[in-house]
Amino acid sequence: MNKFFTSTASLSAYSKWVLICLIVDKTIGDELSKTDFIKRECPYNKFNKVVDELLNIDAISEHKVKQSNRGRPKIYYNFIYDTPNEISKLISSEILAKIEGKDLRVPIKILWCFFVLNQNEFGYIEGFTMANIATACGLESTQLKTAIKLLKNENLISQSVTGCTIKKYHSVKPKVRKGLVGSEANNLKRSSTFKLNNKETYAIYLITLPSNRKRKLNSFTTIFFSLLMEKHLKNDSIFVELLHFDNTWLDSDTKQNDEIQFLRQQPTQVFDYFDDVLFKLVSYGLSRLLTRKEYELNPISEEDAFNQILSPASFEFMTAIQGRLTSELIGSFANILIHYILFTFYLNRCDVNLPITPSKQEYFSWVTSLTCPNKNIDIELIRTPTKVKFSGVFSIENLVISSTIDFSDKVKITNMNVDFRDPKSALESGQHPVFQCVPDSFAHFYKTVITSEQL
Repeated sequence: MNKFFTSTASLSAYSKWVLICLIVDKTIGDELSKTDFIKRECPYNKFNKVVDELLNIDAISEHKVKQSNRGRPKIYYNFIYDTPNEISKLISSEILAKIEGKDLRVPIKILWCFFVLNQNEFGYIEGFTMANIATACGLESTQLKTAIKLLKNENLISQSVTGCTIKKYHSVKPKVRKGLVGSEANNLKRSSTFKLNNKETYAIYLITLPSNRKRKLNSFTTIFFSLLMEKHLKNDSIFVELLHFDNTWLDSDTKQNDEIQFLRQQPTQVFDYFDDVLFKLVSYGLSRLLTRKEYELNPISEEDAFNQILSPASFEFMTAIQGRLTSELIGSFANILIHYILFTFYLNRCDVNLPITPSKQEYFSWVTSLTCPNKNIDIELIRTPTKVKFSGVFSIENLVISSTIDFSDKVKITNMNVDFRDPKSALESGQHPVFQCVPDSFAHFYKTVITSEQL
């Protein structure tokens, strides 16, 4: 957790906000009156509490000034919160720039500061439970939920993974370590993952999914059941076919049976949670791949997927945990989906002289060319019900890529009329680029280029 929130853990939300404002205003050594606190959104009825809390952490010092008459001395406060912690280096006016002019209450502003200060290089905030966030921000549970909702309504954040609870599962090696969280536990609570929205989005791109003739899938990860229990079916979707191909680590019936048992005891909403994790991993993997200048695959690792799905279980003891194979499978699925998306763009490239199936070096040279110099690449994969009005394209649930990369000079754009039918979606209906991938072509590309497997 960011140093500011660990060092101010004892403060209430209003005290934290006043402190942030004082740091940003660079008022070190200034004499502060009660009016100065009120101007920084300290409520009248909380003034004494805020002052006491700031005095307790040596953020301010009390200074009494004698008046010319015989009345009580006037009390001022000197702001001294700069040494030895040098917290002012952690807070800047940039943190507050996106919420200036917005009619937001203090709890919402505090939560925004928490997200900004705890984001990773790709803008994700992960690994914090709701209880952790509420405590760090000095908020009640209901205040936190309201603040999250309002930040989402303002399109400042998105909740790329919605946390859930997974029922009890049993370890392969019981009692690996006494008290180990995650090997034998009831109701393991998964943390939500939030993402700061970058308003400098150039465009959104729709990737149409290959049809599945056998079944209508409500969520991507329900295919794990058929994958584990059935043999390869020729009429399955291309993703199922590729997962069968990629699933060489299921080398024993015991592993499959254990994994099926693990999945069967999960409530239905867990598969929606798995979907959230899958799309977060794909978004993260795309951003990570496109920020690399070297020609390397840099795939989503087994640990990446494990930490998203089975945390708080420890990756060190993953061999003792059922459900581990599901996390490995989702990691593999994420890597397939990453290259499915990039290959779709590659097929629609402007340079039509390049071969349909490139060599690995040609492919990664093209991927490298997509990067934006001196800019933070922001890519998010969104699953949303849409209706595409164009001949040959059916009304289906599409994948939408929201990107800060402008692909218009890299690929041939075919715009189609798109209607986003989700009332909660921040996406605007209208003309958007729609890309369709030829499944057989992608299967050949994936097996020959990405995995170097000969057909």
